Amino acid sequence: MKKERKENILLFIFLIILSLISSIGLSNFGNNYLIKQIIWLSIGLLLLIIFKRFNLNIIFKYSFLIYLFNILLLLLVLFVGRSINGARAWFTLGTLSIQPSELMKISLSLVYYHLIKNKKRKNTFLL
Repeated sequence: MKKERKENILLFIFLIILSLISSIGLSNFGNNYLIKQIIWLSIGLLLLIIFKRFNLNIIFKYSFLIYLFNILLLLLVLFVGRSINGARAWFTLGTLSIQPSELMKISLSLVYYHLIKNKKRKNTFLL
């Protein structure tokens, strides 16, 4: 068995164990919350499988455009966003609520990776 395959299996087992442990605590909040977490876990695992097979260089190539799109979303949420718990930081699509700041975390990581990868200096902290 290849080393990468073993690492993937271990990662998958770790994620399942972590999910089971957190679901025990979530059962105190009610079934609706637990079901939502199971759905998001399933979506996350599906995305993990998809991105594992996807050429990530394409995403890194367009990381600045993704970053600019997320800045646009952050500005847009100020005008058309919904207030939840006193913070106007949410878009609602039916029963789904999305916080653009969470998407910004991903795009910032992509942009930083792109900058560090293309940097010729040894000290990558001085971008």
